[in-house]
Amino acid sequence: MEEAQAELDKIIGRAKSLAEEHEEKAQYRARKIRGATDKLAPQEPGWLDELGEWFTENLPDILSFTAGVIGLVALFVATGGTAAAVLLLAAAALSASALTMRLSDSEVLVSLKDGFLNGELDSDFWGNLVSVGGDILGAVPGVAAVGIGVRGTMSALRASEEAVTLGRVMTTLGTKTMSEAKAIAGLGNTTLDLVVRGASNSAKAGEVVEITSASLGVVTAGYGLVSSAVDALDNDGAKDSGTGIDGARSILDGGALIDLAQYVF
Repeated sequence: MEEAQAELDKIIGRAKSLAEEHEEKAQYRARKIRGATDKLAPQEPGWLDELGEWFTENLPDILSFTAGVIGLVALFVATGGTAAAVLLLAAAALSASALTMRLSDSEVLVSLKDGFLNGELDSDFWGNLVSVGGDILGAVPGVAAVGIGVRGTMSALRASEEAVTLGRVMTTLGTKTMSEAKAIAGLGNTTLDLVVRGASNSAKAGEVVEITSASLGVVTAGYGLVSSAVDALDNDGAKDSGTGIDGARSILDGGALIDLAQYVF
């Protein structure tokens, strides 16, 4: 009887050992399968990945927003000074970069093409048109300053009897461009002058209108960026309102191009 019990215990022990060994092998295989699956299956993006994707998708708007903030700051700086010139060139560079990115976006180009050629004047068309127009208005003063600076540099070098070196070219170009940027920053705005013509203090009224316009631009651009990240704020009504405000601002800001054209030509 004791021998039978001992034999039974041995059988049970071997069964337990086999069961434990089987469990260990099953867990090992499961880990291998999970590891292989993790490598094959796409991983959920982390918040850093999502932030990077949002930044890339909205980079033109971010550049335009930053240019608008710099433009607003420039209104509180004395015109004709170095600070005003630096801010003008910085805002223009950001606007030019945003414009280049927008015009390289096939969706923007298709929207503008459909609007002009096929009459599809939907909200996307107006939004893209106003955004492109705003970037152009922001870039033109800086482009003009650099262009006139290049022209002045070439004239100065041709008239000079000194040897032309790269360092001298860059120094002359920087000086000429900065001088032109100072002059352009101090130009007026014909449209703005017409708006405030009847005011008792037209200079003060013009300053208030200009600051208000720039502030609204920063607000609409900032709201657009926030709404692109927060679904609850992303709605067509807010977008259309922002487009309308920016469109009106573009008409007002466009008056500065008249004075700039007169200065250049």
